Amino acid sequence: MTYDNQSNSAPLDDAEGERLMRRILWRVVPFIFICYVISYLDRTNVGFAAISMNKDLGLTATMFGWAAGLFFFGYFIFEIPSNLLMQRFGARIWIARIMITWGLISMATAFATGPISFSIARFLLGVAEAGFTPGVYLYFTYWFPGKWRAKATATFLLGIPVANIVGSPLSGWLLEQHGVLGLQNWQLLLITEALPAVLLGIACLFLLVDTPLKARWLSDREKTWLNNRLSEEQKAIGASHGNTLRAALTNPKVFTLAAINFCCIVGSVGIGIWLPQIIKSLGISSGALGFVVALPYVVGAIAGSCKAVGHRVVIHQRDVRGVDEQRTGFRPCNLGNNDQITGMRRQQASPARTAQCRMPKGSQARNSPPPGTSAMACRPLCG
Repeated sequence: MTYDNQSNSAPLDDAEGERLMRRILWRVVPFIFICYVISYLDRTNVGFAAISMNKDLGLTATMFGWAAGLFFFGYFIFEIPSNLLMQRFGARIWIARIMITWGLISMATAFATGPISFSIARFLLGVAEAGFTPGVYLYFTYWFPGKWRAKATATFLLGIPVANIVGSPLSGWLLEQHGVLGLQNWQLLLITEALPAVLLGIACLFLLVDTPLKARWLSDREKTWLNNRLSEEQKAIGASHGNTLRAALTNPKVFTLAAINFCCIVGSVGIGIWLPQIIKSLGISSGALGFVVALPYVVGAIAGSCKAVGHRVVIHQRDVRGVDEQRTGFRPCNLGNNDQITGMRRQQASPARTAQCRMPKGSQARNSPPPGTSAMACRPLCG
């Protein structure tokens, strides 16, 4: 009896810790991954909808570009407040709220009647979805120590190419459906692809757990081991980088990373929203359009996975913590930018698909996993 008690209270050894983290990874990440797939699909599917929607709503290319961009304006304004509210209400409730509201607003976009109502709907969609991605980064810091957080974040960010690989053919097929339930094809597209967000939001209330300490499927011994590992890591980061907002905003690495991320996202978002219309202008049918648009994201998924594996090896070999981990993302990011530039140059001399494949590959390669690895350094600012 005494032996059993000592065994149950003893800390996990390395092998047991590895098995525990694999179990947590499979328990936490797959559902979050599916949510991110729907998130990215709902923010960029207007690129497909615009093929017929712009004419119905009287949108010029410039008007569509501004309206589509209003999503990110709303997202930017409410991103930090949303994360602070997640700290107050817990990840389970807040992520559920985000998904349900963005699903409903995305559905409502289908009933826009002109440029103004469409612009308002896009802005409100950004407000509703704000905080989801950074909230997930923060959520991962509650569950995963360094090297496992890199793997979780890399898997999570694969949702971008997967959303396009799955969503593009679906969107192309929906564009060929006319008059279903009395809806235009673009209305059917927006409603159909928004419905899963509402259903997944409801599922969040039952499937997500705020922290390991609240997980019924973890033993007290496992909770203690994981909590100790995360606490030690957080203390090391605090001692190295500071735990104040001022420390973060005066750290030049933060602004360097923000500038890099800004430049990469400008390109990747532009590709995501405009690529369907560009490819459609080549004379491809709506049914084939989805498969052609999906093609480069297959390459992007492979490139992102390769970068994630390399990043994990670097973290394993070097004692890298907090914002310093982001250095491992600089070279792949530069390669991504070079791929985009090279692709643009080649488009002038060869088929558009050459550039089409290379640009998302570079974009996805820079995407994973630095945002998640730096989240631990920012965690005290939200607490």
